[in-house]
Amino acid sequence: MSDLDDIERCLDVGRPAVLSISAKRGGEATARAIIRGWQRGSYVLLDIPDETGLGAGPRVGDSCRLRFLAEGDACGLDATVIDLGSGSHFSFVKIAWPHNVTMTRVRKHQRVQVNLPCTVHLGAGDPIPGEIQDISAGGCRLAIDRPLPQRVQINVHFTLPGKAQELNQPAETCASGAFVGGAWIGCKFTDISEELRYDIDFFVATTAANLRIGSQSGNRILIIHTALAEVAPLRQALSTQGYDVTVAHNVLDGFFWLRASTPSVVMLHADLKPFRGLDILTSLRALPAFETLPVIIFGGTDADQSAALKAGASQYLVSSAQVQELVAAVVTSIKPAA
Repeated sequence: MSDLDDIERCLDVGRPAVLSISAKRGGEATARAIIRGWQRGSYVLLDIPDETGLGAGPRVGDSCRLRFLAEGDACGLDATVIDLGSGSHFSFVKIAWPHNVTMTRVRKHQRVQVNLPCTVHLGAGDPIPGEIQDISAGGCRLAIDRPLPQRVQINVHFTLPGKAQELNQPAETCASGAFVGGAWIGCKFTDISEELRYDIDFFVATTAANLRIGSQSGNRILIIHTALAEVAPLRQALSTQGYDVTVAHNVLDGFFWLRASTPSVVMLHADLKPFRGLDILTSLRALPAFETLPVIIFGGTDADQSAALKAGASQYLVSSAQVQELVAAVVTSIKPAA
């Protein structure tokens, strides 16, 4: 969604959030934050305490992602760091106002299937190695080498994907069943902290959304072009061919939809003022997740073709190319992955 009112309805002063910063120098740092305010259409202000985990890494211009829960929805937005607090530590981070917010409904105790290594601790005995097979903020299902009776107090040690710290979560067994070579144990988390509940809800909502995206057609096209009128015939032609087409009207939206929609092909216009399509292509190829993603640059000149292909463009089409040629380029780019 992109309406200013819709975005403001998601924000709330004092709401806890998770901020992930992707530094231009590589790597990603994550910290918990508090939304302290915003200027409509301009920025969102976050208050980050000392010892944020971000260290000295974030700089103005770094890409970032802000995630938070709002009225039963997991909300996510991609933006750019535009200002940092001064002093020996960063007391605040100001990020650019988003153009889009994604929302995923979080149901009570919604759970997803996972395969997380864990250890189960029973009193003073030796830890039992196992695996978390599914998880929610309410509990999890474990696979271990032996059955356990109901209402047994245990501690489950595991690490959520994307988190460095191992968790030690108390739980109570509430169901069990046998399978060849072991048993599954249903557990209810006890004394779970709000911070962990929040982190699990985000993990579950994000994983569920990714699974839904993955189950859909792989013929998803992302077009990044600033001129709506010019791109409309191309979008219509691709949709008629059965492709799921998303159009990003600027570079910020383009990077947002790259993560949100997992496209099969990206089409970059050669002139995305104040950027060039070639500049965006270079940034994409520097990210491991997009090293092999087919990228078509269109609307360019013959002078830039060699540089674009050398930088990793799958195909390069000049401004005189017709809509049918652009559609043919997409078909060609998807066929090898079919």
